[in-house]
Amino acid sequence: MQIKPSVFFILCFISLIIFLISGVLIGQYEIEYSKFLDILKYLLNGEKSQIDPLTWMVIVDLRFPRLICTFIIGALLAVSGACMQGLFRNPLVEPSLLGVSAGAATFVVIFLVLGSSIIEKYQILSNISSYLVPIIAFSGSLFTVKIVVFLATINGRTSIGSLLLSGIAINAFCGALMGMVLYFANDNQLRSITFWNLGSFSNIGWFEVYCLFPFFIFGIYFFYKLHSELNILALGEDQAISLGIHVEKLTKKIIYLSCLTVGACVSFTGIIGFVGLIIPHLTRFILGPNFKLLIPGSAFLGGLLLIVSDIGARSMIQGAELPIGSITALLGGPFFLYQIFKSSQELNL
Repeated sequence: MQIKPSVFFILCFISLIIFLISGVLIGQYEIEYSKFLDILKYLLNGEKSQIDPLTWMVIVDLRFPRLICTFIIGALLAVSGACMQGLFRNPLVEPSLLGVSAGAATFVVIFLVLGSSIIEKYQILSNISSYLVPIIAFSGSLFTVKIVVFLATINGRTSIGSLLLSGIAINAFCGALMGMVLYFANDNQLRSITFWNLGSFSNIGWFEVYCLFPFFIFGIYFFYKLHSELNILALGEDQAISLGIHVEKLTKKIIYLSCLTVGACVSFTGIIGFVGLIIPHLTRFILGPNFKLLIPGSAFLGGLLLIVSDIGARSMIQGAELPIGSITALLGGPFFLYQIFKSSQELNL
């Protein structure tokens, strides 16, 4: 069901405006549309009116940065997933298979459980511990991906098949290590770690927007620059080499770009799965396999999916907020099973 790209992007833009406004108005504290317009007028042209301080805080300090980060993270996860699927030529691949999320989670679990005694001992660290968690998570992502690439490199050449196998092994090792460390965690630590492992936007503010925005611009730009090489690689590795594509360099570019962008996302919000798996399929179904359209299309749909999921996560249960990763997993799990069933049916034909 392919449609014209211009129609698709116009619909995406209109949908984005609608969901952004909905995201501002809907939540545990519902905002009247008239109050939202008052604040919008003030922000756009300085037109002062009766602005409720609580409404201002909820919209400007909480929901605006949260919605911006939600779109940024959804776009980056979707685009990195699309490029990873193009690199591996496998529709069931997403960045987490290389250990990006597992490495971040493992480092954070070790820090929260084993580092808590240090934080309590040195009071000065307790003031910066909230900033240490993203740094430690990002470092864990870089470290594990570096190990995966090292294990998959033989005689200076990185094997795409070995990357997947190495990623699976590292994911298993990180899972086992987390299990051992969690054995020593107390109830409060287990609760915070569980919520972090399922993803959350509850602590997002303008600081996180400023940190993630450069990754968004940098990531989307450089991923898009690789669209021609990815289109040629889709013909097969031998054909790509014969047409002048340096597959080794392209592989490392995509892997490290995915590590940087996904690692940055995970470090602030925890693990959010399946976005990089679902969205490239959906975009490919609508726009076709051309990466020139697939990359920006995935960015739009990824951002939209995560905005809708976040609205549901913070408004479905009164007085509570669901982890965003549980919402995306509920959407992605059946889709993943469908793809496996579809692939097995094609093999039987």
